[in-house]
Amino acid sequence: MKSSLAERQPYNLSSPVALPRARPLTRLNAPGNTMARKGSGTDGPLQTALLESTFAATTRASEGQKIFSPIAAFLDKHRSQTAGLAPHLLRALTALSDDLASIAQQHFNAYISGI
Repeated sequence: MKSSLAERQPYNLSSPVALPRARPLTRLNAPGNTMARKGSGTDGPLQTALLESTFAATTRASEGQKIFSPIAAFLDKHRSQTAGLAPHLLRALTALSDDLASIAQQHFNAYISGI
């Protein structure tokens, strides 16, 4: 007998549950990988370094998104509010907006790269 969604107990996200550490999926640990491995369940130093780098890059990307997303949203909104501007004002606004977007992109790329 199937239970309905209303009858099921909701997940309790506040209770501490020890979950296994999820490893990012890479070419090296993907199903069907034929590369030699050092023992069952034991990563070699190169694979460990690669996994740590992947995790660090993913973390930087997530943090970069938090930092730079509001800036991108501001620029997008500002660029969309050009109705009624004289052509010379529109050119000036576009130039400023393009420069700000370029600088924000450079800083985002540097942050993601760990520079």
